[in-house]
Amino acid sequence: MQAVAAQIAGAVCGVPYACTCPTGYTLVYPNQTSGWYTDQTGTCDVDPQLRPICRQVTCDCDTGGTLTSTGVCPTTFPNGLGAIGDPTWVNTNPLLCNYNTFISVEPNYNVGSFWRHNDRCDLFANYYGKDYPWEIDLISNTGQSVNTIRSIEYQLETYVYKGTMGNSCGGDSWEDLNFNFDQATIYNNEQVSGLLLLNMAPYNDPWNELNYPVIGPSSIDVLASKVEQKFRLNQFWDITNDRGEFSNAEQPVWSTACNGYVRTLNSINLNYNKPETQRKKFRHYSNHVLLRRRTSNNRKMLLRLNNTKLNLSMR
Repeated sequence: MQAVAAQIAGAVCGVPYACTCPTGYTLVYPNQTSGWYTDQTGTCDVDPQLRPICRQVTCDCDTGGTLTSTGVCPTTFPNGLGAIGDPTWVNTNPLLCNYNTFISVEPNYNVGSFWRHNDRCDLFANYYGKDYPWEIDLISNTGQSVNTIRSIEYQLETYVYKGTMGNSCGGDSWEDLNFNFDQATIYNNEQVSGLLLLNMAPYNDPWNELNYPVIGPSSIDVLASKVEQKFRLNQFWDITNDRGEFSNAEQPVWSTACNGYVRTLNSINLNYNKPETQRKKFRHYSNHVLLRRRTSNNRKMLLRLNNTKLNLSMR
């Protein structure tokens, strides 16, 4: 950090004019001809136009600073236009002050210099104060056998840590029975379900279940049921807009960002309002199920196992 040292200019000590100056300053008297404060001798006249002023004649720094060796610090007041005596004169090459400041932050003994995963048990999928989605891409590969997907089933446990040992991830915990992923996408090389928004099936309310699925302009609200520890969803179908089988369309399923890992569904490839007579089952030898939770907060989600139920599809 550098700061320009005080220059030799019209520095005034408290009042416009003075007859005595503090340490580091000297009296400078006005010249009778030019009126500039260039004379080093004179009298402290009662005439305000002839009274001297205090001007700094040495360069120094504020507390804690040291002067550099470069620059100029004049100690005299030469006459002439553009010289120090000119009220508009500015030292274009002043000495500079160096300041060394020590700034410290109290150490955090729980986290090292690298980000430590799972160090906290009250906030998950949050890095440097920003929430990130937690997602997992499950693959069901059946080799050369082509299958159709009947339903998606997975065992999920979600915990909230309690008690005095909560910060160690090994203390008392409470299981949130209905905490689930909130988004899903089923896809393969040729087909895609679009964005599925998962809603827990209402208990003892079969009439409300009949309202699902709800097709929106950019997503489909579907139901996810739970029996014991197993979640299940089966309200999905292929909404690919144009596979290109009978056209020249070349539309990928995903649009991947430049960072290589953030990807979004290619909207051009989707047709959420596809007629029911054109809704196909997912038929392939390798299918993907992408499950995502956008914000986990203090919930720790543990996916124990998954079971994609298939039907062998013969032709």
